[in-house]
Amino acid sequence: MKIKSILLGAVVAASFSATSFAQPLCSPGWVDKQFAFAGAMGAYDSQVAVNSLAVYDDGTGPALFAAGILRVAGDVRVNDIARWDGIRWSRLGAGTNGTIEALTVLDDGSNPVLVAGGYFTHAGGTAAMSVARWNGTDWSPLGSGIDGMVSCLAQFDDGTGRKLYAGGHSQFVTGHPTVGFVERWDGSNWSTVTTFLSATQEAPAITMTPFSDAAGPALCVGGNFTSIGGVPALRIARWNGSSFASMSTGMSSTVTALANFDSGSGPSLYAGGQFFSAGGHLVNLIARWNGTDWEALGSGLDLPGHRRSVAGLVSFDDGSGPALYASGQFSDAGGIPVQNIARWNGTAWSALPGGVVSTGNRALAVFDDGSGPALFTGDYWVSRWRGGPWRAVGNGTRGYITALATLDDGSGPALYAGGTIMLDDGVSTQGIVRWDGHRFTPVGGGFEFPPIT
Repeated sequence: MKIKSILLGAVVAASFSATSFAQPLCSPGWVDKQFAFAGAMGAYDSQVAVNSLAVYDDGTGPALFAAGILRVAGDVRVNDIARWDGIRWSRLGAGTNGTIEALTVLDDGSNPVLVAGGYFTHAGGTAAMSVARWNGTDWSPLGSGIDGMVSCLAQFDDGTGRKLYAGGHSQFVTGHPTVGFVERWDGSNWSTVTTFLSATQEAPAITMTPFSDAAGPALCVGGNFTSIGGVPALRIARWNGSSFASMSTGMSSTVTALANFDSGSGPSLYAGGQFFSAGGHLVNLIARWNGTDWEALGSGLDLPGHRRSVAGLVSFDDGSGPALYASGQFSDAGGIPVQNIARWNGTAWSALPGGVVSTGNRALAVFDDGSGPALFTGDYWVSRWRGGPWRAVGNGTRGYITALATLDDGSGPALYAGGTIMLDDGVSTQGIVRWDGHRFTPVGGGFEFPPIT
């Protein structure tokens, strides 16, 4: 697909009551920033940022992979991606020459590989347009790659086998609608599933997740579009492997989070974002798909006109039964005062005492640090919920946390938090810390940006 060949002068008639996210979503974490590129693609600024964390076993045991804007991991020079084996950081060949936004482990039935998506032209010194795979030894391109910024990776089986899907957008140009895309990798070639114009003059938010209902398995795609695949669809649609279909009359504004949740009556698809109506019904930031239409979850979250949003959704059982947790920027859940996070048990909302400070982040994870499973969230610090009040864990962190992942490196399970600069009990570390259930520790010296010489 050649995004640049698409005419950007088209006009999209759409009206938004809330400001759209500028950063597309798909992986467990995201960060709002401007992008810059190295080498032939320009020069980076001095920011260190972890955009995505993934656990992958390359044959030598599970390891944590961190990707984003990275230059030095511990004492090792890296290019935007690094591997932590529990003892030391190592580089992945020559890395990439531009920002990595998303990671996923692709298992197509042969040997699993780590797939990185972002905006780069080379991986490991080999030409690779915006997406590449790492097999534990070498980088290789996936076909001819994708001409655009990949910000979202998802896997979906439409009945013909699991395939990799990549979502993203063309380079943002002020004053022009931005072209979004969804591409599919069948193991040999990329094919364009669809291109669409952003409903605003901003980069289109994209989030994708597989789900299944009475109509069969589908890949749900959410964002800020008004049509997709030639089908009129407001901000959300389903893909069955051959065509898109609208989901009722869609949403009034951007969809930024999708999740599957079973409250006891069977799994359902839930959507969160900046919308106040779904399927023509007042829902306030969050809605449930019942197979034919969207339903409100009580009176929803916050009130119209407050310009709020849901950024993250995750299911967790704190011992009182399964529940869906929504995080973002809001202060009301079903008429109950809350602070940026709330719990839905399938029939009613409840507050989590104390709430969390929110930056609009969606870094959520469930982790057992030895004292029982708990919900962890990252924003300006890491907090833990286990049925009582929220607690900032350990000796504390500071910084913008964008991704959470768990790994047992042989010394016991631990939760890793990645993002921008964080401080640990007076010990400076950048980009990443490790929580073992007792305290945070730097991970191999963290990340640094080398001084300009």
